[in-house]
Amino acid sequence: MDAGDFAIDLAADGADDFSIRPLVRLTIVLVIVNLMGIYEARYVIWGETANARVVNSRPIAGGTQTSIEYTFRDGRNVEHREFEHVPAERQLLAGNDIEVEYIPASEDSARVVGTGRRPLAYVFFTTLIALLICGVLLWRHCYLVVHRPHQPRRRF
Repeated sequence: MDAGDFAIDLAADGADDFSIRPLVRLTIVLVIVNLMGIYEARYVIWGETANARVVNSRPIAGGTQTSIEYTFRDGRNVEHREFEHVPAERQLLAGNDIEVEYIPASEDSARVVGTGRRPLAYVFFTTLIALLICGVLLWRHCYLVVHRPHQPRRRF
């Protein structure tokens, strides 16, 4: 018998069995999905924006991408120089002003605003709430197993 096969008899006659297996599987899936969104959630929580100037721009990857080099000053007035690949349709040329987002005190975290995957951050927060609910349900289930009074099964 493994943890996935464990079932608790919530009714004295055995009519209402609750299996923990689906809840454990859901928790594992939510943890995996949550890990995918944690990178993007950092920008939502700690990210700041700044104005930057494109220093160098050149097409790459058969013209579908543009490699840009830009400089910006962060909130502490420290100048940063970053490189990034952006879609060619953004048409970012040397001398253009752009807006970047970055995470303070995190090296190489700057990126052009709009190039991230913001929906993943919202998936992160949604799955975080779902994980909290699953955690409460798992705790409740384990608590009931440990603290319920012993009730002998009726035999017919």
